[in-house]
Amino acid sequence: MKKIIALFIVLIYIGNINAQELESFTRLQSAGPIPDFFVKFFDEKISEDSEKLKKEEGITRKNASEFSVLTNYKLQQLIQGGKVLYGDPLTNYANGVLDKLKAASEDDLDHIQLYTLKSNEVNAFATHQGVIFITVGLIGQLENEAQLALILAHELTHVLKKHSQLSYQYSQELIKKSRYGDGTISDFYQYSRENEEEADEAGFKLALKAGYNADELYTTFRVLLYSYLPIDEQPLDYSQWENKSYTIAGKYQMDGGRVNKKYQLKRTLTTRFLPTQTLLLEEKTHEHLYKEATILPIAKHIFSEHLNVLKN
Repeated sequence: MKKIIALFIVLIYIGNINAQELESFTRLQSAGPIPDFFVKFFDEKISEDSEKLKKEEGITRKNASEFSVLTNYKLQQLIQGGKVLYGDPLTNYANGVLDKLKAASEDDLDHIQLYTLKSNEVNAFATHQGVIFITVGLIGQLENEAQLALILAHELTHVLKKHSQLSYQYSQELIKKSRYGDGTISDFYQYSRENEEEADEAGFKLALKAGYNADELYTTFRVLLYSYLPIDEQPLDYSQWENKSYTIAGKYQMDGGRVNKKYQLKRTLTTRFLPTQTLLLEEKTHEHLYKEATILPIAKHIFSEHLNVLKN
């Protein structure tokens, strides 16, 4: 009994040594002057944005007004929600990557802004006004700067190609034609998918132009594909606990079970291409088989095209 109590005390002591102290880290918080976009009056934002949209081709004046109100309202809610960071280390780092993409682009991107959201979700999105948001959860999943560059280049393309406002116009046209049912859903899905493919392809080219390695860029799709998993699926090295006289049987190893074998097989599969915006949906109902069956042909086509560009 004394031995058990002594062992229990030792375990508690070791646990306290290894435990993370709440005072040992600094919380992410905004720093520096508040961006003008945050403090501008709501009605002023709508007025300016609506006038700009009405001058653009591809969207009617009526839809431009409605779209401006809807998007600025949602954006205002987001800003006032207390989860948007500016001037913090993550945002500053991401803006450094964004600056490289801006320098490589032939378009005027000075109006593009980037902020970080305090959210564990793996997500990134851009508004038609040119405001890009990335989440803390996304940064936590990425393995290198090139992966972040591809995601930002993808979102830049959405802004440059005016995908948001054109998608709204397209959806309103479908409603106006009273095309309800599966036809409407499939039509809009196809339209959205084409936008995502365009954003990925143009984003890939921009990231390449900015000097990022093609192999590192391509791994972005693998990272995002499995980003919904609670932990990274990394092989565990058991040799640190083994010696000549003691080994851990395969059936007792985490990678030896049937479920983990399935995950191990997934890790060896050719990286699947999946449009970033589709990957970053909050809903996690998409199955791997569906993703792999529908996306793989696109992956081969686009990546092989870029490899040919690099060879030439």
